[in-house]
Amino acid sequence: MIFIGENLFTGWSPKDNKTMIILMIIFSIVIVIYLMNLLIGLLNMTIEADMDRASYLSQKAEVSKNTITMIFQDISLIILTKL
Repeated sequence: MIFIGENLFTGWSPKDNKTMIILMIIFSIVIVIYLMNLLIGLLNMTIEADMDRASYLSQKAEVSKNTITMIFQDISLIILTKL
């Protein structure tokens, strides 16, 4: 195992190394954009799954409504034929 001393950054000054600061900023921006893209992709997959579930429930409700309507029509037809 490699142990790193506690004085690792004591010799490094941001004033002396401007290119390192620019690279750190660019790296940070790229990582933030990548992570946001990953988060958006995961949210998109979750929303699609919810939309599929909502569509399924909507179709199920429509079928139930049509079934109930048909049952009531049959009952009214039976009542009218007996009168």
